[in-house]
Amino acid sequence: MEHRDRRKSDNPPINADLLGGFLLANVVVCPIDSEVIVSGQKRHLTPKAIEVLLFMCSRPNQLLSTQKLLIFGWGEIKNKRQCLTHIISEIRHALDDHKESPEFIQTINKRGYRLIAPVTRLDGSAITSTPQAPQEYTAQVPTAVISDSKWHLSFALLKNSKLFKVSAAFSIITWLIIQIIAIVFPIFNVPQWGMKLVVLMLVIGFPLILLFTWLHELKEKKNLFKEQNNTPRKKRFFKQLAVDFSFIGVLSTLVGFISLHLIETIELEQAIAATAAPMSRMTLTIPVQDNLLAVTPFQFDNSTSLPEYFKSTLQGEIIAALSKQKHFNLVSERAVNEVLVSSTLSDYAHKLGARYLLDGKIVDQLDEFWVMLNISDTKTALQVWSSVVKGNTQNLLFVQKELYRQAFNALAMIAEGNQEETEGNVQLVISTNDFKAYDQYIQGKNALSQIPTKENRNEAEVFFLNSLNYDPNFSLASAGLCQTYLDQYELSKEPSHFQSAKRVCYSLTQLTALKEEGYVALGNLNLISGEYVSSVDYYRQALKLNDKNLQAIVGIARSKSALGQSAEAEILLARAVQLEPGYWKNYQSYGDFLFSSGKYLQASEQYAKVTLLKPNYDLGFSNLGASLYLDNQLEAASEAWQHSLSLNPNAMTYSNLGTAYFFRQQFELAVDNYKKATELQPANPVLWGNLGDAEKFAGQHKMARKSYKKAHKLTVEQLLINPNDITTHAMLGRYQSELSQCSNALSTANRLDTENSSDPYLYYDIAIIAINCQQPQVARERITKAIDLGYSKKLLAQDIQFSTIYP
Repeated sequence: MEHRDRRKSDNPPINADLLGGFLLANVVVCPIDSEVIVSGQKRHLTPKAIEVLLFMCSRPNQLLSTQKLLIFGWGEIKNKRQCLTHIISEIRHALDDHKESPEFIQTINKRGYRLIAPVTRLDGSAITSTPQAPQEYTAQVPTAVISDSKWHLSFALLKNSKLFKVSAAFSIITWLIIQIIAIVFPIFNVPQWGMKLVVLMLVIGFPLILLFTWLHELKEKKNLFKEQNNTPRKKRFFKQLAVDFSFIGVLSTLVGFISLHLIETIELEQAIAATAAPMSRMTLTIPVQDNLLAVTPFQFDNSTSLPEYFKSTLQGEIIAALSKQKHFNLVSERAVNEVLVSSTLSDYAHKLGARYLLDGKIVDQLDEFWVMLNISDTKTALQVWSSVVKGNTQNLLFVQKELYRQAFNALAMIAEGNQEETEGNVQLVISTNDFKAYDQYIQGKNALSQIPTKENRNEAEVFFLNSLNYDPNFSLASAGLCQTYLDQYELSKEPSHFQSAKRVCYSLTQLTALKEEGYVALGNLNLISGEYVSSVDYYRQALKLNDKNLQAIVGIARSKSALGQSAEAEILLARAVQLEPGYWKNYQSYGDFLFSSGKYLQASEQYAKVTLLKPNYDLGFSNLGASLYLDNQLEAASEAWQHSLSLNPNAMTYSNLGTAYFFRQQFELAVDNYKKATELQPANPVLWGNLGDAEKFAGQHKMARKSYKKAHKLTVEQLLINPNDITTHAMLGRYQSELSQCSNALSTANRLDTENSSDPYLYYDIAIIAINCQQPQVARERITKAIDLGYSKKLLAQDIQFSTIYP
């Protein structure tokens, strides 16, 4: 029915007496002006709102259905319900009415609305002046229809408050600011704590803004107290006040906790930055040693036809050859190459401590190439020797030997030494006359010199096998192949690689003139297989040929450590650093020793030097993160691990991250990271055991049992390779206990000779065996020993595996 039709009905929808104005409770309604006067303030209503209000005032205390109101206001029902809701909301807003605690309009859910305030006629004089406040009234609302709970009312009052709206707006703005600074700050190298400082300022500003908003809103509402007869509104006001106070209190408490956490984090990161800053500026200035020689990378003409592998290995092969002479110590190829090519002689002297520098340049001359060699004194900046060796691509082996011969003579001359053994030394350096064998050997050495990966070790294997195919007696190729298989085993933990290494390495013992590379390879083989006394003997044989062989020195240190002779091991590792302070791997070996001894802070210092000298080495950052984590520097550890993964995803870093999540009792995340680790290194029993632990506490018991079985199987295979490793035996006992084989587990643990061990993880594993097999007192004794050896008390307190015995 259209609007004009309603006006002609016998029962008019609007009482004509109300058109001139009336009182609705204590509010003056002026239909002609489309206004209401509330507490002396005029408020405008739209014509449609005035029309609906008049319709309802004409039927006070009557339930008006939604359908009836829609037909009156819009003449139809379809798609107009939202219009009615909007109009009712407009009327309530003008009257300061609330849906949850109504004084004027009551909502009857799914039925309609009822006007509950009294309607009083008003004479003309009262319309033009501010009316006197009427007598106190109480809205007559049937008790049966009041169903809203106090909780619902409180939430409604909170929603109605400006505090709620300001909080929502502030949260959105804060989120936008954080997104912006997360993009902008890294561009300007702003440290991580700088971003947190901005967030802290925003967090602290939040309650201040809320307090200002609340005071301003309170000022606007204080005129309610001037009304003498408005008890319902005052009562609602005090409820609103209580809700606001509670809201501000809860948010302020939450903000306080967040602020304290951010402040602690900022202080920690500033402290880490303060300690890291000197390290980042560290130049490792080394005293110059008169008997130290550095061989720099050779320069090649762009037009030279020499093969790439010859170019890439020439520097390293010359260093290896000259290490056989007795007059000078050699700086390793890795240490030399950490110095920028553009460096001056003075830079090489200060960064490497080398008195003399050998450099070379290779240029093409018609059908041959010339190798121009020079030796310079870094103290005087004078060239003390130079020479030219000529050759072509068909006689590279001759050129190589001639380079070595002349370099041997030059160093003997500079040292004013004896040159009688020069020719013999050169023959010892290259023990083959087959160019093809030597060519393949050089390419294998090039692949072996890279940071170990599955791909480059497979490539090295092919080259060394080809070299031995050309010359089966070429001992250097056999030593290279032996080391290749050992590297493959360390990367994968596959027993087949160890068996291949064992076969090739032991073939070296049949040679009458074994080179130092062969002795080092045999030492490495015996170290891995647990024959520590034999490994020391082989390393010492290598040192007889070259007393500066760092691999042999570090190998003896690792063997001594395994034999429980920690003091001797540490002296040897410190010697390795002293002999070659610019070589990153010496710091890594020293860091590994300190880490296994529970000295995590000292280990982190060594690993930090590794990352400084080798900034693209992913495992360097992984080791640094592990040592920082165990030293309770959790944020710094997380950053180191994330950086490691950004360089190259590796099993060690994923395992470390999994352990961090495990200690936080985020077991699902721990499972995810351990699974990634096992995918990258599926033959490593430690990774499968860690995965089993995470699955166990994540409630995935069937999967945990499968992982423990896998770890148990792989551990047994490892013990076939090294039956003397007590740490592996302890792991075996632990997995037996997880599989409810307590009799075997306790027997394994009781057989362990732990007297000389300083490894806290050994006692950690034995303590878990005791826990799983219901021996709490033994567990306490063993974990106390682990703590005495350096294991972190704080981490232990977070370890759910020890929750029953460690408070």
